[in-house]
Amino acid sequence: TSDVEGGESILGGSGPAMGCGKIRRCFRVSSQHYLVRTTVSVMNLLARILLWGSFLAMVVGVVWYSRELKMNGTDPHLIAWFSAGAFVLLGFPISMCGIFMHLTNYYQPNVQCYVVRILWMVPIYSIESWLCLRFHTVAIYIETLRDFYESYVLYSFLQFLIEVLGGEEALVMMLKDKSPTRGVHMAPLNWCVKPWLMGQPVSRRVSYTPDKRD
Repeated sequence: TSDVEGGESILGGSGPAMGCGKIRRCFRVSSQHYLVRTTVSVMNLLARILLWGSFLAMVVGVVWYSRELKMNGTDPHLIAWFSAGAFVLLGFPISMCGIFMHLTNYYQPNVQCYVVRILWMVPIYSIESWLCLRFHTVAIYIETLRDFYESYVLYSFLQFLIEVLGGEEALVMMLKDKSPTRGVHMAPLNWCVKPWLMGQPVSRRVSYTPDKRD
């Protein structure tokens, strides 16, 4: 009888534990679905704000460009500025359209976040370069901001490639299967750069953990 009572107590004790585990799993899944829906809703809102903001900026830019062209169109040193402005007005809506489409269909955030950052390169770089042609006194500051974002885009492109290839761990495992000769640089780089070790981490993230001392 003791064995039977022990078995019943074990079964009786496992029943609520299993129920609590299912409840926690259901709560975790529902919270993840809620987070995804919230993220998609926020991105749709940002996409609409970006669309109307870009349209307003486009209208203001066309008006200002037309006014400057009418008043200073014969000035020789502004010919390059007016010519570049035409291409800026052409490329700006195309880039905004691509960003808008990604934000309204934001279902792969691990990849699309880098795509959006790369797409921002076109309007930011073109507008800042265009302004440098006109405002020479502050061009050094505008060029500095432009170069900062350009380096950030290069980093985003590297992270984009890593995510497309399955993540850093999958990429490291894939490179481990490659021949070591693939890591040897071509001349004359092999004279001053060491061969790339196949399978080593692509990026190094340093985490700080405070020491716990009594």
